[in-house]
Amino acid sequence: MVYYLLFFTFLFFFCISLIKDKDFFSPYSLFCLSYLFSSILLLLNFKIWGVTIEFNTYFLLTFGAIVFGIAYYFPFKFILKKRKKINGEQVKKTQIICPTKKYFWVIAIELIILLLYTYFFVKAVGLTSLSDFSNIMHNYRLNTAYGDGIDSYIPSVVSQLRKFNWAAALVSVYILINNMFAAKYEEKKYKIELKYIISILLYLPLTVLAGGRFDLIIFLLSTLIMIVVIFNSFRNKFSSSFKMIKKFLIGLVIILVIFSTTRTLFGRNSNGDLFEHISKYFAGPIINLDYYLRGNFMDNYIHFGREIFKGIYDFLEKLGLVKLEELSRKFVVINGLEFGNVYTAYKYMYSACGLIGVVLFQLILGRVFALMYDNIKKNRNFDINVFVIFYAISLSLLILHPFSELFFSTLISFNYFVLFLFIWLLKFFINKVRLN
Repeated sequence: MVYYLLFFTFLFFFCISLIKDKDFFSPYSLFCLSYLFSSILLLLNFKIWGVTIEFNTYFLLTFGAIVFGIAYYFPFKFILKKRKKINGEQVKKTQIICPTKKYFWVIAIELIILLLYTYFFVKAVGLTSLSDFSNIMHNYRLNTAYGDGIDSYIPSVVSQLRKFNWAAALVSVYILINNMFAAKYEEKKYKIELKYIISILLYLPLTVLAGGRFDLIIFLLSTLIMIVVIFNSFRNKFSSSFKMIKKFLIGLVIILVIFSTTRTLFGRNSNGDLFEHISKYFAGPIINLDYYLRGNFMDNYIHFGREIFKGIYDFLEKLGLVKLEELSRKFVVINGLEFGNVYTAYKYMYSACGLIGVVLFQLILGRVFALMYDNIKKNRNFDINVFVIFYAISLSLLILHPFSELFFSTLISFNYFVLFLFIWLLKFFINKVRLN
């Protein structure tokens, strides 16, 4: 009964968000949609898995959604006057052009970083044959399950330089999307520029060598969100377009297929079909949250918010300012089925200071995304807009809220600081060399 209640509650929240915003792509709509997707998977699997969730878990999930909604809609939607429409001032919508000879240096740096990382990767795992790559990655993952992964065996400078390729790929995607819509706006035929495709391709192997699908999924989700944002910016209207919704949902399906089919490449277990694999990843965390809330294990962290402020604490530890305890990553096994060691974003919040933590962090999330989306709606910058890239990554992390907490624990970190520093440097470089 609780599964049906969860499904209909989030369906109700999702419908309310659509009626209120008239925008399928608003942060609150996508937040509700992600939990609606998880609840559908729960409905389809709870009898097969032989599991149950208590009403307390349902209450926490729905209460968190209500708190997020209150912060998102209040006071923007009810107290402040309706935002004035942009006046008739015309903004030049044009393609972003960077000479190939100049962009060659970006590609050259990416290639050098890829070769450097590959060299240290092969040295670390003892790779001798590509045919055994999957087994090597699987064994390596088991040996470093609670560590820093492959990066702990690679010089820190090389590890950080890897983010240059990530930044270059994001900037290349942004330029490709912008130029495609600009050409359409100018009623011209757009020919895809090879240099940007090469830049993206020089990043993708690093997601495999890093041993995790997280960066790849965030990159694909960010690309999808940038398409929507830039499309709406060009048409000066942020609202639901059935054609764009259909393309967005198709894009999400493709990402889910990539997520599942690449698991052996990243050293994951290949047991189970596509549906079972996706179900355990996106519905399993709710089962795990329920397991945690029942008191099956307790967090005994010395440092306040050890999990939710992981990125900050990890940086302080590297500076030698704190000595950290290991994170509690208990694998949940119910009825002989393993559901992994992720518990939705709420576990991180609840671990910090109980229900107060859920209220506090959900309020912050709701307010931050309301402000960001309002800023995105006002965007009339058709140059490389770093804020749009930041928003796309942030919203990607919010969409994964039913999976795990990634906004406070991951985005607020030294790693993402380096990523956006590289993006700013690339923006400066491209603006400096652009032909007028």
